[in-house]
Amino acid sequence: IALFESDPDRLEFRVAAGPRGAGAVGMSVAPTHGIAGYVFSTGESLALSDVSTDPRFDRAAAERTGYVPRSIAAVPLLAGEETVGVLQVLDKHSAPTFTMRDMELLAVFANQAGAALAAILRQARAGRRLGAARLQRRARRGGMRAARCRTAARSGARNDWGAGSRRGGRPLPDRSPRDGRVPQPLPAQRPLGRPPGSGAPGSDGQDPGPAPCRARVRA
Repeated sequence: IALFESDPDRLEFRVAAGPRGAGAVGMSVAPTHGIAGYVFSTGESLALSDVSTDPRFDRAAAERTGYVPRSIAAVPLLAGEETVGVLQVLDKHSAPTFTMRDMELLAVFANQAGAALAAILRQARAGRRLGAARLQRRARRGGMRAARCRTAARSGARNDWGAGSRRGGRPLPDRSPRDGRVPQPLPAQRPLGRPPGSGAPGSDGQDPGPAPCRARVRA
């Protein structure tokens, strides 16, 4: 199975069965080159009993895999209306060539594989759209955070200016009363519990001083 990949455009062999199939896995060919490229670019199925007589066969690419086939049957892999790859079968064991029945069975397998690939592609595209939406939301949140940081920075600058004025920078505005009166301090608060003049030290807010001495009267 060869699947189409972009950047650059190519057909990359992803799955290969058989004793020599491992040599094809990972190999890439142009999407218009060779048997696989012809089937992919035209969307037509193809069966060859002798590949050596067909000019579309790329022998050099086959030799890179370590196996040169004698016959090939290839059908396109369709995901909906989109051709996404090619399914190939090499060298039928029971006969020298592929029959119409063989091509019909191969088309059935290709349809099943195409349906599975279509589901995978839809899931991948949905994941990319979801990822793009998340990136956009993060970018919007980042812009909002940056705007809040700028607002906080401007507010902090204003607060620093006011603090600098109080520390001896620019003079603060005069906040004295407009009628010229100087505010007086509030009177001291008396402690609760004893009225003024009750003899309790400090009950009227003043120091009573030492107690007066009394003369002794001798009888």
